[in-house]
Amino acid sequence: MKKTFSVILSLLVLAAAFLPSLYALAIVPGETEEIPLLQEGDFDLPTASESHYASLANTTQTAVEQAIYEGMLKAESQIYIGSYGIPTDDAGALLAKVVNNNPDLFFVSSSYSYNYYPSTGKVAYLFPFYAMTADEIEAAQAVFNQGVADALSCVDSSMSDVQKALTLHDYICDLGIIRF
Repeated sequence: MKKTFSVILSLLVLAAAFLPSLYALAIVPGETEEIPLLQEGDFDLPTASESHYASLANTTQTAVEQAIYEGMLKAESQIYIGSYGIPTDDAGALLAKVVNNNPDLFFVSSSYSYNYYPSTGKVAYLFPFYAMTADEIEAAQAVFNQGVADALSCVDSSMSDVQKALTLHDYICDLGIIRF
């Protein structure tokens, strides 16, 4: 009886010693939130003072932005970003920056969710929501890529940037897609 009590007591002491380190590894769910998307007509983007990820002027992609972009391009249901140390407060602005800077992610919804490490407040996984099914995304990407190729076939390297912009503008207007 004493031996059993000693074993149980030893196990409880060991568990108490390792419990804080196990808590540091725990991942808990965050809220489902919305991001402002330009393709949905939301032009009230966060200002740079609200988040250092929100500035659309900086178009250089960081490693975490590249990881998110590649994950969403493949329509992954969860994207691991735990190794980048992104605070939960910055997740939405980071996701908005990636989607808004990459028009080929037109199929990404404005809703997303995440889970995080409670010990650090850093995001572990992002869970983007998509406006289409995987099959629809694949078909829409083919149409999008063909449209981009068709538009780019109208410009050449001998044109100035202004001529290229005007040519692409006229191409889009001639399609009748944009109406004022």
